Amino acid sequence: TDDVTVEDLKEFVETKELIKADNEQKTIAYFRKMGYNMVAAHKFQGSRLQYTKKIKRFKKIICSDSCKNTIYELQPLTYKTDKRGNIIEDEFQIDPHTFSAIWYALDDYEVTDLKEKPKERTRPNRERRSR
Repeated sequence: TDDVTVEDLKEFVETKELIKADNEQKTIAYFRKMGYNMVAAHKFQGSRLQYTKKIKRFKKIICSDSCKNTIYELQPLTYKTDKRGNIIEDEFQIDPHTFSAIWYALDDYEVTDLKEKPKERTRPNRERRSR
C-alpha cells in the first residue's frame, strides 16, 4: 500500500531525487503531498511494442549492482517464441514490472533511430551577386 511504500522510500524525501511513476494521478498526488519529487512517466497508447522498440535502440543499459531483481530478470533475457519455436521480434520474455521499471528509467532519454532517414536541410536561396 502507499503508506507502507512512503515509509520504505523515506530517504527520497531528503534527497529530492526524481521518481518516475506509473501514471496514477491519485498516487502521485499523495506522494507529492508527502514530500516526494514524483512525476508520471510518459506512456504510449497501445501495446508494449512501442516501449520495446525504444528500449532496443539503446546499445548498452547499465544497471546498478543494488538492483538485484532487475539484474536477475535481465541475465536470461530472451525474445519470446511462438508455438513452433520461431522468435517473435520486439517481444521479450521478461517480468512486466521489471520492463516498466526499465522504461521509466529511460523515459527522458532519446536515442536516434539509425534506420530513420535524416531530414533534408533546405539551404537559403543565395544568388551570386555580380561585381
